[in-house]
Amino acid sequence: MILTEEQKQAITNEYNQFVKIQYAGKTKKERQELGAFFTPPQLTIRMIEKFTNLEGTILDPTCGAGGLLAAVILAGADPTKCYGIELDPAIANVAKERLGKLGLPSSNIKVGDALLEGSYDFSSVPKIIDSNKQTKPFENLTKMLKKKDDEDLQNFKNKVKEKINNLKHLKEKGFEPPSKWEWWDMIFDKIIKDLQL
Repeated sequence: MILTEEQKQAITNEYNQFVKIQYAGKTKKERQELGAFFTPPQLTIRMIEKFTNLEGTILDPTCGAGGLLAAVILAGADPTKCYGIELDPAIANVAKERLGKLGLPSSNIKVGDALLEGSYDFSSVPKIIDSNKQTKPFENLTKMLKKKDDEDLQNFKNKVKEKINNLKHLKEKGFEPPSKWEWWDMIFDKIIKDLQL
């Protein structure tokens, strides 16, 4: 999508209003420990222009003071469908104040660690209406993550199985490993049992 010059200017102006308080008074050392260095509007604009559209739900799992969420709202996203997770409570409060002015409910910003699954539980957020259907935001996220984990595990199992079969094939061809085949067979059996191949 392409943003208009007015939208780009609105994003830059909004950013400039919060640039001095976005780190919630944290020192540079504290910010380094948190990994809190926020994206300038020029880069945010370029990111948004990579989107096809701003329909549907938008989640920033490391939202900081809300710069990206503010920008997508100013670019046309529905603020009630925008969500953020921030590790630091003080910075999350800046995001709530900042985004509240743009219509985002404060319950859509959550203090949490994006690396932990529980941080994605927005069940306390009121249901939203989308195409005359009530849905909970992210109700499928856990299922999607589990499906991805299941696919990754299955891929890993397939690779292990392939390697075991390759070694068994070498055994059938008469290849002698440095240690006895009985030892390898015992290892294969253990792996097959543990991984339920």
